Amino acid sequence: RDYWERKPTRIYFSASYDTASVSYCFSSNPGVLKDVVKNEYIQWNPDTQGVTVTTDSTVGSNEQVIVQFYDNGGYDAGSVIIYFSTPIQYQLGGCTYDTNFPVTVPAATHKTWSIAYYTTEQRVAIYCNGVQVANLLLSDSVCTGDSYWGTYWEKETTQIYFSASGDTASVSYCFSSNPDCELKDVVRAEMIQWNPDTHNITVTTDSTVGSNEQVIVQFYDNGGYDAGSVIIYFSTPIQY
Repeated sequence: RDYWERKPTRIYFSASYDTASVSYCFSSNPGVLKDVVKNEYIQWNPDTQGVTVTTDSTVGSNEQVIVQFYDNGGYDAGSVIIYFSTPIQYQLGGCTYDTNFPVTVPAATHKTWSIAYYTTEQRVAIYCNGVQVANLLLSDSVCTGDSYWGTYWEKETTQIYFSASGDTASVSYCFSSNPDCELKDVVRAEMIQWNPDTHNITVTTDSTVGSNEQVIVQFYDNGGYDAGSVIIYFSTPIQY
């Protein structure tokens, strides 16, 4: 208990023991998940928050997530749709056709989808289990599914809506800071300032199962004393 009762203020990647960490960043802690309520307008500010949606649907079930955007007047301002077809596809309502994701979507059945909508530049980014799977700057060349895409997407989005008739996959949702997180190369044997009350740590790896490489994120307090650590072993199976 002596370790974990200290207040961590820094993290450290050991040059001797951390053999798997490639890059890292700090992202704002996620919001508290709530059960999805259908057919109800939910206030949202896309300039400060992303939308996170969880699903348990399987590939090929043809279930779908539909996060509809509306302005204050209740007018359609676009949507993000995720189809559990084979393979999983997405659509930006009033912009694209059904489209395959440009990268492999994580295979886990339980998926956490994060949607960031940057209204000033009209860009939509979609993440699945922390992996960015789409990043689209809306334009005539991207929005080939609807030549009037600006009619929807140029409205000021202030609300989201989960349709009882259309959305069959969304389980829970929350609002959190937009999930973009600027990854930096891991620097070993160096103390890095961190506030666990406001930020999570994201670490990327390229290690394979059974390689016995490991991630070691060590926590330290202001005095440089050990405040615990999180270790991920690429054994068979992966352990922590």
